[in-house]
Amino acid sequence: MISTRVTRRPPSPPGPSPAPHARVGPAPTAAFPGGQRLPAGLDANVSLAGGYGRADNVGNLTAVQVNLLRPLKLEVDPNIQAVHHRDKEQIKTLSDKFASFVDKVRSREQQNKILETQRSLLQQQTTRSTMDNMFKSHINKFQRQLDTLAQDKLRLEAEFGNMQGLVEDVKIQTSHTSMVQSMDNNRSLELDGIIAQVKAQDMETPNRSRAEAAIMYQIKYDELQTLAGKHGMTCIA
Repeated sequence: MISTRVTRRPPSPPGPSPAPHARVGPAPTAAFPGGQRLPAGLDANVSLAGGYGRADNVGNLTAVQVNLLRPLKLEVDPNIQAVHHRDKEQIKTLSDKFASFVDKVRSREQQNKILETQRSLLQQQTTRSTMDNMFKSHINKFQRQLDTLAQDKLRLEAEFGNMQGLVEDVKIQTSHTSMVQSMDNNRSLELDGIIAQVKAQDMETPNRSRAEAAIMYQIKYDELQTLAGKHGMTCIA
C-alpha cells in the first residue's frame, strides 16, 4: 500500500546571489509510474508502507524502487472460494428453513382458526343443549303441577258431590221430621175430637141406661184403640 503526501514549498526569501558553482534550473521532480511528474515548486514526501522510502531533505527525493510500484499479482485462494460456496449453501439452507417455518406458521394459524370455529360451534351446541334441557325441566315441572291440579279438581268435585248428597239427606230428614210432627199433631187433634164427641154424647144421654152407655163407651174405646194401633200408640182406659 502506497501513501503520498504532497506539500507546497513556501517561496524562498530574497537573499544573496547563488554561488558560481550552483546551477540554477528547474526544481527536481519526482517520477511516478506511467510517466507522471510532480509540478515544479512542490515538494514530495513519498512514504512506502513498511518504511522503504522517505524524503530526507527538502527538494531532494530518495530514489523509489520500481518493483514496489508495480501492481501486486493477487491470485484467488481456493479456500476462500470454498468458504464462499459454503456460506452460500448455508444461507440457502437457512432461507429454505425459514420459508418452511413460515409455511408451518401459516398452517398453524389456519388450524387455529379452524379449531376456534369448531370450538365456537361446540359452545353454541352446548348452550342450545343446555337451554333445551332447562326448557324441558320447566315443562316437566309445569306438567306435574297441572297433573296435581287435575287430581285436586277431581277430589274437590267428589267432595262437592258428597256434600250435595249430605245436604239432600238433611233436607229429606228435615222434611220427614216435619211430616211426622204434622201427623202427630193431626192424631192429637183427632183423639181430642173423639173424646169431646164421647163426652158430648154422654152428656146428651143422661137418661139412658148405664148398660147402653157402657156399650157405647166400649165401642168408642175400641175405635180409639184401633186408631191408636194404626199410629203406634196405646190408649189408657
